Amino acid sequence: PPTLRRLSRIALEAIHALNITCVNAGTATRVTNLIEVSAPDLWKIASVLLYTSGYDMTGAAEVKPENLSGGNGLAGNALEFASFAVSDMSANEAYDSHAELASFIKTFVSLIDQSTHPLSSWKIRYSAAVAMQESGLVHMSNEDCRQIGPHIEESKLQLCLKLLELFQDSDEDVRCAAGRAVSLSRNKILAPKVSLMNLEQVSLRLTMEYSTLEMYNLLLSRLVSVCGDIQSKLSTTVKEYECTLHAPKPDEILNLSTERKIFEEEDPNPYEETLVIIQIAIVRLAEFPLDYGRNESASDLFATLHTSFKAALGHIILTLKTINQCPDIVHNVTFDGNLFVSLHGLILGTAFSLWVGVGDESIVALAKEVTAMNTVTLHPCISQALNTLVAVREQNMESLEQIRKGCFLLPRKHRS
Repeated sequence: PPTLRRLSRIALEAIHALNITCVNAGTATRVTNLIEVSAPDLWKIASVLLYTSGYDMTGAAEVKPENLSGGNGLAGNALEFASFAVSDMSANEAYDSHAELASFIKTFVSLIDQSTHPLSSWKIRYSAAVAMQESGLVHMSNEDCRQIGPHIEESKLQLCLKLLELFQDSDEDVRCAAGRAVSLSRNKILAPKVSLMNLEQVSLRLTMEYSTLEMYNLLLSRLVSVCGDIQSKLSTTVKEYECTLHAPKPDEILNLSTERKIFEEEDPNPYEETLVIIQIAIVRLAEFPLDYGRNESASDLFATLHTSFKAALGHIILTLKTINQCPDIVHNVTFDGNLFVSLHGLILGTAFSLWVGVGDESIVALAKEVTAMNTVTLHPCISQALNTLVAVREQNMESLEQIRKGCFLLPRKHRS
């Protein structure tokens, strides 16, 4: 209802103003004391608003992105009320029900995860970024997180990683709110229009703060998930080539491949640069201890990466041998826009795994076979990445420097 949305918004603006006043005055007074509303009551308000907006707070895991795409401000207002509740309970030493607080934080993180989906309304994504800031979790020390209870530190990390995603949100206001959320001071806001700078700064800060095995595996799993769909993309692209590969007559050049839709689905977030995420992950992974790459979870992830690499390069070799009969860039898979991001990330990620000491000679042999195909022109960046992989030596710093140079989207100072 419009009235409820407006009233809750007015109440939130008043709480925000009081909170900023307390911070600027340097007082330890909690907002809940000033407004005489307890943190559990704020949580109940958030629950009612969420229920009114279409779903129950206790069933956050069941929320679907399309339920949040209508622009209903109640859901966003609910997130902000919940953030004040979490902030007060986590800072209140008298609140000794750590199990309940841990449950509230788990639900809060789940709601944030659902609300920041690219298909949700920008208003809700904006409120999610504000809620992450006001919750205080992203700036809480790891020691304080451990004192509250188990898994709180993990929840904090999930929120920080979610803010990294919002740095590449399609809406500038959301990017600005994410910049405020990770700023150490309210007076020093990260520039919303320079999301690459924000990503580098915050990812470096997170790497230094979370130099843990869990963080290593999270970055590695992100790399694997982004590059893992290359097989389906490669198959679709090669099928499309079949219609024009042998250069038929001009009046017959019509791509009738039924694998591609006539109208492709719109990208929910065209502002996002997936290759930036991949390259930042690779650069940050190199800053962790070497033995992290040999733990069981990392070994499984590297094995998945190697499987994708071998299957993709095997397919590419066959394709490149075929296009010797029609050597042009149009039918060259290394120049294909749908494949380049996954392929380049896959090669660099595999090169990094060899530097760590995980892999075998069959990987290098496949890369050598592609680079030895003199009759085919490879994309310069793909060629450089393959040459880096071929020349990589385990734990050799020169090899690591070449891998960092392959991350061409990052400024030079962040690659070394």
